[in-house]
Amino acid sequence: MKTRGESRLGRVIGQQVHHEQIPAQKSSTTGIKPMARSTFVTRYFMRIVSWAERLNLALSKVGNPPIYDKTIFPWTHAIERRAIRTELERVLTRKEELPGFHELSVDAASITRDRGWKSFILAGYGFRSANNINLCPQTWTICQNIPGLISVMYSIMEPGKHLPPHRGP
Repeated sequence: MKTRGESRLGRVIGQQVHHEQIPAQKSSTTGIKPMARSTFVTRYFMRIVSWAERLNLALSKVGNPPIYDKTIFPWTHAIERRAIRTELERVLTRKEELPGFHELSVDAASITRDRGWKSFILAGYGFRSANNINLCPQTWTICQNIPGLISVMYSIMEPGKHLPPHRGP
């Protein structure tokens, strides 16, 4: 507690002045880009996305839980068959050759920039990979029976890989 005559920087005791230690600033903004306000077009587009997400949630037959109960989807039993795992294990023998997810989708670069998250795509982003479908024919056949499915891929994460909270398909 300060007494009469003390300053923030020190106090006189007898003839000696004792100064409080003020810690040096340790943070730095070197290399950090300044934050910029989103453009009008970006803000307008994000409003449309937000509206579409609210509409999707309002009209969803199954809600939007973080994890769905597999019993509400009748096709989950077929996905859990050993055949898909066998095909995945074959793909994993060449895991080092697979591209990082951020190399396939520029949107993913905002949440990952290393090769700890890889993807083996059979179909998605508007194309089909005949080579990958030929390597995993049972996976492809099983997934063709999932109503409304657009993308078919193995998403492969290395042990310890962490993704920040995000939204995506």
